[in-house]
Amino acid sequence: MNQPALSPLTRNRRRLLKHLLLAAGLAGAATLGAQAQITVASDNAGNYSAWPQTANNGTGFGNWSFNNTTPNGGYSGEFLGSSYTGNGGGLNSGNGSAFGFYANSGTYAAANATAPFAAGSLTTGQTFSVQYQNDNIGDTGGLEGFNLQNSSGNELFQFYFIGGLTDYYIKVWTSSGSGVQLDTTVGYTSSPLTLDYTQGGAGAWTFSLLEGSTTEATLTSASTGDSIWQNGVSQVDLYNQNGGDLGNQNDNNYFNNLQITSAPEPGTVALGVLSGLVLLALRRRR
Repeated sequence: MNQPALSPLTRNRRRLLKHLLLAAGLAGAATLGAQAQITVASDNAGNYSAWPQTANNGTGFGNWSFNNTTPNGGYSGEFLGSSYTGNGGGLNSGNGSAFGFYANSGTYAAANATAPFAAGSLTTGQTFSVQYQNDNIGDTGGLEGFNLQNSSGNELFQFYFIGGLTDYYIKVWTSSGSGVQLDTTVGYTSSPLTLDYTQGGAGAWTFSLLEGSTTEATLTSASTGDSIWQNGVSQVDLYNQNGGDLGNQNDNNYFNNLQITSAPEPGTVALGVLSGLVLLALRRRR
């Protein structure tokens, strides 16, 4: 039986629908193909009018906890304030603030702020990212940076600058009680840095240090031969330990723009690309 002839209006409508589907499919495929990361958690100083506070005003992170110690006197703590804007523009949020830390005038004075990951441990392919800036460490042996820990507070990975040295370092904890210190070979700068830790499988990891949009160093468990002792990174501990005091704020350190991101599922990307290709093939058959 012959199909009834389509009216010009119906043919035009079908042609328009095909074109719209084609455009949507190709646009979706391009977006999925180009999409590098999906945001799982995010927080920044712009979410706060005062800090420290227990409640986390971001998404995907649990409540803040703080541990400030001055065993030999001195001062330590956290604050919401402007980072160093003279070199690299600082890392302030729109409210003109970043997460600040101080610890001075007493040996082993320390300020720590810990934020757990609401979804639990990082999974393979997920990246924890934070921006960091330090202008100076007045006391030799002072330490400023962050720890990545399991849910029990055991160290798994550490980034830091040590007063008296010239480069930034990482420490990979290869067992619950010991780790390996590695030189990133990136020298001190007062410019803001972006620090990315990506979790691999079976203790594998990748760490990148960026200044602005330039990647200054990338270290991996494959290149160093050092794997973390468990894939349990589930919280971040930001700190200033005995940074020193020069009579001003030059020994404070700052953090901002905490994120956890995840690469899109390969199957999702493939589906988007396939839909675009199918629609393109249908168009070419006309």
